[in-house]
Amino acid sequence: MNYYFLVASLPHISIGEMPAISFDEFAGLCSEHLTNSDMVTLNTILNNNEASSSHPFMKAWNEKETLFRNAISRIRASQLNREDSDFTRPAASFDSYVEKAAIEALSESNPLEKELSLDKHRWQQLEELEGFGMFTIKSILTYALKLKIAERWSKLDREKAKITAEELVNKNPEHVE
Repeated sequence: MNYYFLVASLPHISIGEMPAISFDEFAGLCSEHLTNSDMVTLNTILNNNEASSSHPFMKAWNEKETLFRNAISRIRASQLNREDSDFTRPAASFDSYVEKAAIEALSESNPLEKELSLDKHRWQQLEELEGFGMFTIKSILTYALKLKIAERWSKLDREKAKITAEELVNKNPEHVE
């Protein structure tokens, strides 16, 4: 199924800018245009239940996210001299690019920059998964996942995040490199 009108009407989004469309507005727009089965897939994102989807794109995304989270867990466990198997989930593969992205992101000294780097990697992974599937459900699912990331960043109060990070560091100086 092609969704030319819907995809063409969606505003550009990026990390760090207030999206011109809210997640609720996006969901409402999609409910007017998507088939029932595509809406079921989209609802897994809307309900923060992406892992339950059997859609091929969502399965691929969930695998990428599992690889990334496992890499992050391994690095953090290593930094704390803990066993990583307690924090990782089964994955079908291994990706050295994902490992490298996690290492680079977690090497940032500023906690906010770490999170931004992690989300930029996720954004890039979504673009790669979308490929050239413009005007398809893959485009819409990619947009939905990117919109979640963009909304999260637009809601962050940078000053509050900095103060919170500083308080955490002051409370737990033994975990600081």
